[in-house]
Amino acid sequence: MISKRTIYSDDYTEGDLRAIKDLLNSTYTGMLNYDTEDWNKKPYSFLYVFLQEKRFSRENGGLVLIEDNGWLCGISGFNRSSFDPNVYILGVRTLIGDKYKHQLMMSTYFVPEQLERIEGRAKMAVFLFDLDNQSSLYTFHKRGKLNLFLKNKLENLAPIWGNLRSVPFPVFVNNCYQNALYIKLDDSFEFSWSSLATADSTN
Repeated sequence: MISKRTIYSDDYTEGDLRAIKDLLNSTYTGMLNYDTEDWNKKPYSFLYVFLQEKRFSRENGGLVLIEDNGWLCGISGFNRSSFDPNVYILGVRTLIGDKYKHQLMMSTYFVPEQLERIEGRAKMAVFLFDLDNQSSLYTFHKRGKLNLFLKNKLENLAPIWGNLRSVPFPVFVNNCYQNALYIKLDDSFEFSWSSLATADSTN
């Protein structure tokens, strides 16, 4: 049975940490961002972001865990953005076990849970994707193939994805250019994406 729960950089168990390391080691071997060896010396690694940087602290966000009969099969973080306290970034450092990658876990579990967790705190939710990621949500959105990543055929997700929009140019966030999609949670909230159009504009 699939279940979900949220942990935090300042509130997790040793069992949680072991399960996360097992997922990283079994599924993402060879990928630098998910390296678990000497992680405390690697600021780009997942464990550094989670444990050292504490990006997913209770005050700043959280980390959603999806388990199948107690077995960790996927994780996905969310955190307040550094460019506006009203904006939260969802789907951060998402990791999904190989056998679960085509089960629409983002739509079915991660994103609904993350939206619920930021309710009352956020006015806009954002998804960021590397420019060179050819399988990115941004690419699917631009090609009209949202169903590959977002559309759950078993239930109507229009309340979530009906308000999804793309930023028409790359934005500079977290020290690199990325593609962005966003969902306005407060219709009156306005944000100038052009303020993130260049590296210089963030200084």
